Amino acid sequence: VKLGKTTGLTSGTQMKLKAEWANQSSGPALSGTKFNVTAGMLSGSNLSSFVASEIVDGSKTEPGSQGRGFFVSSGTTNGVMTLDLGNGNAQTLGKISVWCAIATSAAVWAIQYSDNNSSWTNTTLTNFAPGASAFSQSGGQGDFIGTWDSVGAHRYWRMTMVSGNGGSQGWVGDEIEWYAFESTGAAKETRLHG
Repeated sequence: VKLGKTTGLTSGTQMKLKAEWANQSSGPALSGTKFNVTAGMLSGSNLSSFVASEIVDGSKTEPGSQGRGFFVSSGTTNGVMTLDLGNGNAQTLGKISVWCAIATSAAVWAIQYSDNNSSWTNTTLTNFAPGASAFSQSGGQGDFIGTWDSVGAHRYWRMTMVSGNGGSQGWVGDEIEWYAFESTGAAKETRLHG
C-alpha cells in the first residue's frame, strides 16, 4: 500500500497514523451537470412577476422591464425563492448559478435548507450577491456562481434575501440552476488495520 514518505517513522503507532491519513476519502465533488429542477418545484414570496417556468427554461436573454423569472424592486427587502424537491427526493446541493440580466450588488442572498419547509438553516453561503464581481464569471450580465459546503441531503432549499434590496435598477432573476454533490468521494488507498 502506498503511504507516501515514510522516512523517520520509528514506531508502530506512527506507522498506523500515517497509513490512515493516506487513506482518507477525497470527499464529495460537485456534479458538472445541473440538477433537473422543474417549474412545479419552485415558489416565490415577495418577488414581483414570478414565473417559475421562465426560471428553468434554459433561456438566458435580455428581459423586459419587469424581467423574466422574477423581479426584485427597490422596495423589496425580504424576497424568497423556494425549491421543493418532493417527498423522498432529498438532494445534497452545493452550487447555484444565477443568470442576472441586470447587474447590481444591492440584493444579498443566503442559501438555506430545511426538511419541513418551516425551520431553516443557513449553508456556508450567506452573502451571495449576483452582480458583484466576486461571484461573476463573465462580468455584468452573465452567470454568477455561488458554492457552499456539503450539509447532507434535504428536501427544501431556498435563496432568501438577507440584506439590501432591488437597488435603483431593480434585480432580475432570469435563469437559476442548482448543482448537487456526487454521492461519494473515491478512497485514495486501501486502509490498513492493526
